[in-house]
Amino acid sequence: MPNAPNKQESLVNARKSCEGILSEVEELLAKYPSLGSPNKKLIDRFKFIARDIDGLKERLDRCGDELQKCLTSLMSVSMVNIEDKLDILMAEYRAGKHEKSVISLALVEGQKLDEKEAMDQVEADLLDKDVHPDAIDMHQPYVKQWLL
Repeated sequence: MPNAPNKQESLVNARKSCEGILSEVEELLAKYPSLGSPNKKLIDRFKFIARDIDGLKERLDRCGDELQKCLTSLMSVSMVNIEDKLDILMAEYRAGKHEKSVISLALVEGQKLDEKEAMDQVEADLLDKDVHPDAIDMHQPYVKQWLL
């Protein structure tokens, strides 16, 4: 996968940043345990807390955005990886480099393709090509379309 270590590192850093902010939220909640009690100075506390919360909310939003960007990037990389592996598999099926299977029989001999058996075969072949099972599940609609 191109730049996978950098993408993975970005995701880990974004997660750590979010965890840090969530820890600050927990500290803030622990700092004001009496918020639910009837207290005459409650309004003053709310004003002070509002300033703290606004900053935390903004930082949490940025972390969430960063996590989303990282995940989208990783999904794109996993899609490219699956496309590449499917191209390799297609060439191998056509060249007869695999034992006879539902897919090779459909490609070479024109037999009817059983979608369930073919998906099972492609998933097994992708796993043999070191494609992560989660990537296969995530891109299953594309793999089905490729089969058809």
